Amino acid sequence: MPAPASGPIAHLIAKAERMSFEIDGPRAVIGRLTDSNDGLDINLVTMGTSSDRVSRRHAEIVRRGPDFFIRDLGSLNGTYIVGRGKLGRDQLYQLKDRDQVMLGNAILQFKKG
Repeated sequence: MPAPASGPIAHLIAKAERMSFEIDGPRAVIGRLTDSNDGLDINLVTMGTSSDRVSRRHAEIVRRGPDFFIRDLGSLNGTYIVGRGKLGRDQLYQLKDRDQVMLGNAILQFKKG
């Protein structure tokens, strides 16, 4: 039986800002908080003006086995999959390697591994 992989199992990459956010658990809540990071796994406030339209608790990524899904958490400006459109509230979308996700003004590429 192979040993479990160590380190992050997926990333969200902000190419324009040259930033990468690790996804290393069964669930990652994405948002923007300026005072405290409580309840957020990925705080996009570090992206500067690109995160201006990101809600405090904007979306989440859920891992089910080897697959990852994104769900909008009722954000004001919505969650979009570039080339596919806007997700409905609580709609699960299965992420594929290199999918681009738009949260407010922030554009992030999903990358497995």
